[in-house]
Amino acid sequence: MERSISIPAQVTRQHAIEDKYHTLYEGASDHYRYALRSSAQEVLLQVHLPNTRILFVKLLYLRDSLASCDWVHAGDDRFVLKVNSAIGAFHIRVSLTLNDLLHIQYKVDYRPSAALCGVDTPREVLILHEKGLAIPPKGQVYVQQKQLRSGTCFTDFGKDTPGTLFYFQNLTALNSYAEDTKISLGDSVQVAWPELGFKASNPSALPLQKGKKYGFREGYLIFNPARPENAWEASLQYLSALENVYQRITRPRPTVRPLQRYAIKVLKELDGHHGCWQQVGPHAYLNAYMNDYHNPVESMVQLAVLTPLLLYSHTYPARACQRICTELLQGFPAFFDEKLGCFVRWIPKKAHHFDYTWPVFYDVDTLEAEKKETEPGAGGEKDVGGMYAFLMLRAYKLSKKEIYLSEAKRAAKKLRDYGFDLIYQSNNTAYAAEALLELWTLTKEDIYLQLSELCLGNLIRNTGLWERRYGNSKTYPTFFALFPLPDAPYSAVFEEQECVASFHRFMRMAYDGRAPLSREITVFLPEYIKYASARLPYYFPPLLPEDTLATEVKTGYLHKKAWIPVEDLGDGWEAIGAVGQEVYGAGCLFSLLHFHFLELDSSNHTCFISYPFVIRKRTTRSVTIQVLGSADYFCMLRLCGTKGKPYTLRLADGQHIPLRQTGNPAEPAGDQQLVISWT
Repeated sequence: MERSISIPAQVTRQHAIEDKYHTLYEGASDHYRYALRSSAQEVLLQVHLPNTRILFVKLLYLRDSLASCDWVHAGDDRFVLKVNSAIGAFHIRVSLTLNDLLHIQYKVDYRPSAALCGVDTPREVLILHEKGLAIPPKGQVYVQQKQLRSGTCFTDFGKDTPGTLFYFQNLTALNSYAEDTKISLGDSVQVAWPELGFKASNPSALPLQKGKKYGFREGYLIFNPARPENAWEASLQYLSALENVYQRITRPRPTVRPLQRYAIKVLKELDGHHGCWQQVGPHAYLNAYMNDYHNPVESMVQLAVLTPLLLYSHTYPARACQRICTELLQGFPAFFDEKLGCFVRWIPKKAHHFDYTWPVFYDVDTLEAEKKETEPGAGGEKDVGGMYAFLMLRAYKLSKKEIYLSEAKRAAKKLRDYGFDLIYQSNNTAYAAEALLELWTLTKEDIYLQLSELCLGNLIRNTGLWERRYGNSKTYPTFFALFPLPDAPYSAVFEEQECVASFHRFMRMAYDGRAPLSREITVFLPEYIKYASARLPYYFPPLLPEDTLATEVKTGYLHKKAWIPVEDLGDGWEAIGAVGQEVYGAGCLFSLLHFHFLELDSSNHTCFISYPFVIRKRTTRSVTIQVLGSADYFCMLRLCGTKGKPYTLRLADGQHIPLRQTGNPAEPAGDQQLVISWT
């Protein structure tokens, strides 16, 4: 029995069977042949793949027999067409690269001829078998968009057919469409085999404006003839295709924010705002959320702020910082459980019982699982085995006892059981990646490096590589947002803060250990760090318009003037901060200052660096650093607190650039040695 397909796909298939399309252009290479074709209903690209499959890419779906199609340019596997129809004018650009891998890029712009409602189109990619244009067996779908993440799909063609297909829809291009029709672009890129592509998840009755230019599609397709043999290879194929598209899309330019000034405001808030604290016995503890007195204090909350504050205090020894650290350190011993023999947030003795496969919730006394899986068939907290390995490696480093190293190895190798998807919570997965890289540096066993890169691939897939410029989300940057859980509808400050710190440590460890990381990992981790350092300040309400903030919150109370971050930045049509103000996320700016600021000739004279870096040499008149990442992308450097004093940046090629505290930051490429000098 043939699998059912949508009515538009049925029309496309039937027209192809009956040869009702007019061929506008044809081309071929050693491995591929294609044709640009049209009918009264469609303009489409038909591509024959070397694995007996045919792609039908519907560039335009009109149902207008009077529409006219005019060439603007044709040739060299690049085409530009203009289509005039009863509902307006469409501008279509298509380009193909026909090498071993097939690359297709297309963009469709639209100007309505009148205010128009109900403009919606089907998913634009249809996969058919070349024999009789039959509906092919279903492939394994590795990735499709989840809520606000990148608009990607990644699928193979079934177990007996080679090749994979990667699809990316640049949702940034569709912001005007979303803004005017009040639709969300979340969950809009999906696979309904054999169809895939963009389709608004909540079609709107609101009109597009007459004469306004709208981005209608900006799609990228990459066919790889190789079939991945395992989860690591599949992840690298996905990341390779994603990085290829990442080079092509227009990416926003991050803005360097005054993080030092913001951090002082946060420190003052933590020191003086009663809503951050509650008293338990003789000690004061931080609340998880502002004015949250219904939940007991947690050790994690105290450490989430204490750890970055201690790092911050080494460079910025403010009295308020010392007071907070002292209070938290004095109260922390109360979290020690005498019966368990450990602090209650960490319970390492439970690992053997669960065979390194943790449920979501369990009774700490009986070890009975109260919630085994996040959802039926999805498993429990998959990445906790990696976090447990991280803890065991800390114990091994302190004690040098082999039992802890053996425990770390056993827990790490258990992650192989999860295959392609092993993320439960982003910061846990980041710690797992660190632990696995550390195991590789100790053993040089490839399995650990591959599992480490698989963890990082999970994290990159859990980001949104687009800028949400509609509704409330147009008031703050969103590009490369990282989500806390694989199904979370919003990005969250604490998990992002933790991942930024973890990625810094990871890149430095890889550099020190000369780990042969995949190119895509060396690209995406520093790029995420660069964008996150510009985005994280916007979790703080004073940087957001008041009318975008929630009037009712789930936990505590939202103080709109307080320098305590909101937990949630979600879809543009949702109020900001509906979960509450996250006190345990308040350490994010202190963490950024620790990792991103380089001391120059005094502790007051610093340089912000948006990429991870390693200090190589320091003299009385200069500091030499190795900027990590890829030479194909740039980082940003800006002086802070130097008050006009001249500094010079020398690049690896010998070029000298004056550094400034104002104006545009310097933008050297990554992966090079830099020298900052002064007189």
